[in-house]
Amino acid sequence: MISDLSKYIIAEMYGQDISQEEMGMHLGITQSTFSYRLKHNAFSYGDLLTIFSVLGTSDDMKVKLMTL
Repeated sequence: MISDLSKYIIAEMYGQDISQEEMGMHLGITQSTFSYRLKHNAFSYGDLLTIFSVLGTSDDMKVKLMTL
């Protein structure tokens, strides 16, 4: 099941035209590894900080997403 966090990441990436390959490059991983982590909600805290930075996520939204 895809979590609210993953849904947020997918929606923001789509809205900003950011591919999984591009996000993977920001994280230093392959597209397939990013896809796996997205599907299984398997991001580290550091991964999430990078993802939120790339997406321009507000502090309020970060707090909300990190407490899901």
